[in-house]
Amino acid sequence: MLDSIFYSEISGVSALAGFLLLAHSYNRKHYIKYILKNGTKTEGKVVEVSRDPGSLFGKEGAGFAPVVQYTTSSGNILKHHSQTYYLGA
Repeated sequence: MLDSIFYSEISGVSALAGFLLLAHSYNRKHYIKYILKNGTKTEGKVVEVSRDPGSLFGKEGAGFAPVVQYTTSSGNILKHHSQTYYLGA
């Protein structure tokens, strides 16, 4: 009897977690489409190349990522630090 109650609670929590993950992935997909459709294009300049810091307790990573500086339509100068690291050519 207790086993069936325990498993029904676990299955309910699992179903909720699955639904939330599905909703999050749907949101991310449409968020990227929204940004690409409604975003403002600008020119940027690579001002630095940052090294992959690696995992929290591990060694330094092997890849590199660009740091891009750009000017917004309101005149603010911002830097974007990419989190997509590549090993290079």
